Amino acid sequence: MEEAEKRGVEWLRRGGRMLKGYCPTCNSPLFEVDGEVKCPGCGRVFMTVGERLSALRVVEKRLMYEVEETLLRLVREVSGAISKAKNLEEALRYSQALYILLASLDLAKRMAEEGGSARAPSQG
Repeated sequence: MEEAEKRGVEWLRRGGRMLKGYCPTCNSPLFEVDGEVKCPGCGRVFMTVGERLSALRVVEKRLMYEVEETLLRLVREVSGAISKAKNLEEALRYSQALYILLASLDLAKRMAEEGGSARAPSQG
């Protein structure tokens, strides 16, 4: 067994976990161990778990912003369609879609404010 494999196995035994990413230097799988993201091949430390969580929060906020923008665009489209509806039945269908979009927008905003931990209201 190679030294990198031995190190990776040891990290797993100590409670570490293998991540999806690979080291850009030696192409070994990265591990989260002892509060850091490490490479068993070259020994490089990439970031602490705290830094990794901060980076994930930035990505999450950007994603939630994109979701909100998409929902707002759809709300504008459906709102315009309601005013152009040919009959009550069509207007009601668009109104139902609008209701769902507004509820989704509300949830997305709460998730962004609470760091992704908001839950959808129960349906019962």
